[in-house]
Amino acid sequence: MADTAAEKRRYYRFAMSYPVKLFERGGRPLAAGKTLDLSRGGALLSLPQATFDDLGVGGSVNVAVSLPPESYRAEAATDFACEARVVRRTQTSGRAGNIAIEFARLMQLTS
Repeated sequence: MADTAAEKRRYYRFAMSYPVKLFERGGRPLAAGKTLDLSRGGALLSLPQATFDDLGVGGSVNVAVSLPPESYRAEAATDFACEARVVRRTQTSGRAGNIAIEFARLMQLTS
């Protein structure tokens, strides 16, 4: 029996919609979008078409996700940032696209 994508994943994915910002490795802002799902090892992001066109599979990007306090029982919203690698792209419409990213380092959430 063939393995499905879900069976190959190392971490469980949670359907969560949070604001996300992408930056070049040098820090220049690329775009803002939102998460569609999130795991300890990566995320699926929805991005505007212009940004989607600029991000190829295998490319590196810096990602900052804004987590609201209720998502992890903190007193205030927290952003976490990390380097990530684009592992998959999916065109969704003429104005947007989804990219799957793998975090270069595992998420470390601190308050």
